[in-house]
Amino acid sequence: MRANTITLACVLLLSLNAVGQTTPQELVNAWLGASCGNNDLSPLASQLQANGDAVLPLLIAAATQGPDAEYVTQVSTAAGASYDLLQSQLATGPIRGLTNTQSNWLSAITKDEIVSDQVNAAVLAYESRAVGGLAVVGGDQAIKILQQFANDPSSPLQSAAQAALASIGIVLDTTPPAINITTPSSGAIYTANQTLNAAYACTDFGSGVATCAAPVPNGTKIDTSPNGTSTVKTFTVNAIDAVGNASSLKTTYTVSCHYISFGVSPSTVSKGSTIKVTGTVVSCTPSSQTISEKFTLTGPLGRNCAKTSAVMFATPSFSIPGDTLRNISFPFFIPKSACSGTYTTSSTTLLGGTPIDTTSTTLTVQ
Repeated sequence: MRANTITLACVLLLSLNAVGQTTPQELVNAWLGASCGNNDLSPLASQLQANGDAVLPLLIAAATQGPDAEYVTQVSTAAGASYDLLQSQLATGPIRGLTNTQSNWLSAITKDEIVSDQVNAAVLAYESRAVGGLAVVGGDQAIKILQQFANDPSSPLQSAAQAALASIGIVLDTTPPAINITTPSSGAIYTANQTLNAAYACTDFGSGVATCAAPVPNGTKIDTSPNGTSTVKTFTVNAIDAVGNASSLKTTYTVSCHYISFGVSPSTVSKGSTIKVTGTVVSCTPSSQTISEKFTLTGPLGRNCAKTSAVMFATPSFSIPGDTLRNISFPFFIPKSACSGTYTTSSTTLLGGTPIDTTSTTLTVQ
């Protein structure tokens, strides 16, 4: 076995080199077979460039799909035959030109292993040559595919694609897109069911942005639906550039929900006057709940104007369906015995008798 023997993969590639290339497929076959030995590639490269539109899809198929089954079968058959020949020679004695280490390796390796190795090598050579052809043809589509291979560390064609790009002076794009999220802002607290439009952007100064995806399209309403009095939500934007570099950015925000919002009118009264309490009860969950509201007045109501609390009004339990609201209104008499000062009017929401939310407002008694 001579030291300069051309590998089996190269021999099989050279067999593809058609005589007198006249069709795009024959031209591509010639290119795939010209990678071994000292072939002058300039004439073939010129022909590839001159027929770029016709040969480009064939080169893409060769690089992305590999050779057809017939080619693989030829490689497998030739590798098996070579293995059998070497084993028969080895059985009669040492093979001239092989070291003891090489002979021992050849004795230990199985036919299936050598066939698999040779098939893998031949397929890689075939696909790598196709990658080189894409660089020769050039153009946006070819360069995009080369960059995808070059950016994929799991691809066996990564090195070939990187070399192909370097050969035509293209700097590899390894930078993922930049993402900016304005709304929802990280850590923000929004009111339940507040109308708020998403605002985000993806930019890429390399190969360009291919996709910029989020839970909702830019400029449309984000999710502010509540699921309790405080609901933490996330908003994630994922971006991919034209060569497969990916990035992701997530913001977290909180939706705050109070079961009731209310006010008193007038907010400044004299002792012995009547105020009107008006409120709106909203659902803070997507499902129906049975709740009650208890209104309390706290301030200098006690003896010697001591601070104390008194229940103003308590509703019976009532059902409020998800995503709905209900109005409450009632009058309340301020006792003549109340001391002047600032009072707090509070409403406590109870679920099964357990307080789950409290809202308050102030009242001034003169």
